[in-house]
Amino acid sequence: MLLYGDTNATKTTQIGFLAKEIFASTGKRTRMLSADSTWDPIEPLVRTTENPDGIIEVFHLQRLKTPLSGMVKFGNGWWPNLNDKTGKLEFAPPTPTTFNDYGLYAIEGLSTISDMLLQDHIANRRVIGQEVVGKFDVPVDVAGGTSEILHFAKSAMTHFGHVQDFVLLDLVPRFAALPLEWVVWTAHEARGKDEITGKPIALGPATIGKAAVGVTARKFGHTLHLMREAIPGGNKMEVRAYFTEHPERDTIPPMYWPAKVSLPPEQFKILDKETNGKGYMVLSLEGGVERLVKLRREGK
Repeated sequence: MLLYGDTNATKTTQIGFLAKEIFASTGKRTRMLSADSTWDPIEPLVRTTENPDGIIEVFHLQRLKTPLSGMVKFGNGWWPNLNDKTGKLEFAPPTPTTFNDYGLYAIEGLSTISDMLLQDHIANRRVIGQEVVGKFDVPVDVAGGTSEILHFAKSAMTHFGHVQDFVLLDLVPRFAALPLEWVVWTAHEARGKDEITGKPIALGPATIGKAAVGVTARKFGHTLHLMREAIPGGNKMEVRAYFTEHPERDTIPPMYWPAKVSLPPEQFKILDKETNGKGYMVLSLEGGVERLVKLRREGK
């Protein structure tokens, strides 16, 4: 499943609802990888030393020294632990019982992870068909009366292309192959624009660069577009999770935000009836997209 939308579209909150549904129905906990700045909306559910009963185990991806290889290990079901003697993070493989304990992996977010991987290419000045461009070095004084040289550069188009391919053609299928009930990604929304006119040419989830905006949604079984919308006839807002494509306002010719669900016809009919044929679920503080988890389970 992919949940994408603008800031404050409750993407992280939905992960909390999904985690609670999985735990209530199977007793299995959730693992979450986050490249975003915070997970405040689900903090009470996060497992910590102070909250050992939390049902969500979180790892912040900014702690990775080698993001490319680290993401591959995560996608293979490995998980890092801190070595008390060396102070280093060391990946350990899944055990035969690992996926008896975990039913959901949540990855936040597709957009930020792509940025992180691109920056890793730049920092290491990798040659991927092209070299990084605009390389320059800047010194900084450090303790001990010495100087350290920091390296800076700008990515080339091949670096963008590699990150797009790596995320969509490697990571997404790799995580999808894990023996889990659900794998959920989040992403920001993006409007791919024509380089010359600046007009939108594609709408969809953001990864990195404009080329992937129109194709990312195809890589997921369920793609939900989360949007804050004004309630007709008043000044209040509601958050909607669109599960069918819907038009962007004021675009000529009309352009559509991608969204879909992969449900058997019987379950889709139930969802369509519950939402009065509007093509979206209204999300609340009591629940949201975990309804799809229940429908899939009922269908089985």
